Amino acid sequence: MGEEAHEYGRYRYAALLFELAAQDGHPGAWKHLVEFLEILGRADDATAIAQRSGQPHLLQELTELRNSIETITLAWTQRQWSGTAAPQPSAVELEMRRLQEAGRWDEAVEYAMNAAREGDIEGLEEALRLLEEAGQRERAEGIAISYTNIPYLLGDLVQMRVRAGDQAGAEQVALEAVNGGHPDALYELARVRESAGRPDEAKAIRRYGLTADGSPSAPW
Repeated sequence: MGEEAHEYGRYRYAALLFELAAQDGHPGAWKHLVEFLEILGRADDATAIAQRSGQPHLLQELTELRNSIETITLAWTQRQWSGTAAPQPSAVELEMRRLQEAGRWDEAVEYAMNAAREGDIEGLEEALRLLEEAGQRERAEGIAISYTNIPYLLGDLVQMRVRAGDQAGAEQVALEAVNGGHPDALYELARVRESAGRPDEAKAIRRYGLTADGSPSAPW
């Protein structure tokens, strides 16, 4: 239940459920709670609870988690700003370009979707772009939300809409993804609110999650 609450952005209840489970003797609950608080940015609370848990290994695991997060963040930042040459297009992307240049964009989308079903996901970002440009927004949203194993697709679609000046459309797909349990949905919704000049709301969403009506939860 704690994991389900976490997935849907009900952070207040997730933390409560994890702590209740820990106090009741669930073997993995302290670890869940500590990791959960650390990822939310509540490092002091995570440390305090790891110390209170009576499980000495948790402090070591918390340190390892922090090192891992720092390593991943550094690698992501370096990749974003390294200025290295763009990777060569895959076979799927090359075939999609050929179909697009021939004016057969719908075939290009279908080609990408068929390749994804067989495990080759390289053309999905381009498929989203084509669907957005063609006005097939619901289909684009369906792909971005349903492929939860490729969570960055949601961010691609949200940012396409932000760049196009469609703030309402960007927020709509992010909220739909939250309702669908998409793992990156709250992060993307916070980015949309931030880009709309609402940084306090974005911070509250990242830290406390959402209420049922889509507004940020109160501090807890």
